[in-house]
Amino acid sequence: MSATKVKPKKKVVKKATKKVDYNEVMALNNEKYAETIKNCNHVNATGRHSYQERKNGFLQCDCGRVVSIDEKVNKQFVKDAEKFEKEQKKKKKSKKEPEVEKTWIDSIDFRTIYSVRGQQCLFTSHGGANKQKRALMLEFMNTENRVMVSVSDLSNLNSFVFYTEKVKTLTLQEVFTNIDDNFDEIKHAIECGLLRESLRLFVPEYDKNQFKLHHAEKVWSWFNEIKTKVEHFVKEGEAEMEAEEKANE
Repeated sequence: MSATKVKPKKKVVKKATKKVDYNEVMALNNEKYAETIKNCNHVNATGRHSYQERKNGFLQCDCGRVVSIDEKVNKQFVKDAEKFEKEQKKKKKSKKEPEVEKTWIDSIDFRTIYSVRGQQCLFTSHGGANKQKRALMLEFMNTENRVMVSVSDLSNLNSFVFYTEKVKTLTLQEVFTNIDDNFDEIKHAIECGLLRESLRLFVPEYDKNQFKLHHAEKVWSWFNEIKTKVEHFVKEGEAEMEAEEKANE
C-alpha cells in the first residue's frame, strides 16, 4: 500500500498595507474627507476626474475628493479616517471647560441690596412692600434696625451701570471686581489724596462726563461695607462649624 503524498500548504504572505497619513488627507479635504470620498461624482469635460498628485501616493480631485491609486489603501483610509473622526469627537466630549474660580463678589445678589436717596449706608430687603406697594421694609446693612422706605427713593445695586468711552458699560459687580483686583493701590491713593487720579482703576477708560470723583467715593464706601458684612458672615459660619466639631468630639 503506497502512501499518498501530502502537498505542503503554501504560506500566504500578506502584503503590508501602506500606512495612510489621514491627518494630512483630512487637511487636504477640508475636514469632509469621509463623506466626499463616498459620494464624489465630479467629472470634467472628458468624463474623467481631474486629479492632482499629492504626497504619499494620494491623488486629489478638483472637487476635493482625496483617493489613493491602490483601492485597498483607499478603503482602509476611509475606515481609518472614520475611526479617527470618532476618536476626535470622544476627545472633545471628554474635555471639560476649566472651572472659573469664584470670589466673594460672585456670591453677592446685588438685586437684594438697596441704596436709598440721602443715605450713605446700604440696606437689605426685609419683608415685602406695604399694601399700596409704595414702600418697602428695609434693614440697615450694618445694624439690625429696620425702616419703611418709599419705593421712589430706593434703587437696587443691580440697576447701576458705569459708562466708558467705548460702547461697553460695566455693572457694579464688574466695578467691584476691578476694585478687588486693585484694592491696595486704590487704598494707597485715597490715603495720599490721589483718588481722582485713580478713577481708571474703578472703570478703565471711564467716561469723564458720567463717572466722577464722588461716584468713586460712593462705590468705594459700598465695596467696603459689603465686604465687611461678607467677612462677618464667613467668621460666623466658621465659628458655628468649630462649635459643631467640638460638640461631636
